[in-house]
Amino acid sequence: MRDDYYQTIHFLKADTADQTDIYLYTTNLCFEKKTFNKILYPNTGSLFSINFRYINGNEVTKPGSTSIIRNEFRQNYEWIETNMIFDRYFKFSKVFSWNIFRIYVFNKIYF
Repeated sequence: MRDDYYQTIHFLKADTADQTDIYLYTTNLCFEKKTFNKILYPNTGSLFSINFRYINGNEVTKPGSTSIIRNEFRQNYEWIETNMIFDRYFKFSKVFSWNIFRIYVFNKIYF
């Protein structure tokens, strides 16, 4: 992904823009078990989902003529994300059901 931008709203035609390139790589592993009775608006059943994701990326910023920084900036990023979803429906009658919904998220970022 590339972004070109200026550090000020007042710039000249001869000015050069700052340029940031971001390269990301990701791997994902997901397990899901679903026993809902309907796809949309269920009233019985449950859902359990757990997701693991690893992200690794590099950022390279080349300053333009309006930037106060003159040197090229490089930064490596690495992090993991884990989330778990639990959703359960209890049917008490034809018109009344009760729901428990929980999301747990864990992130660890390494710079």
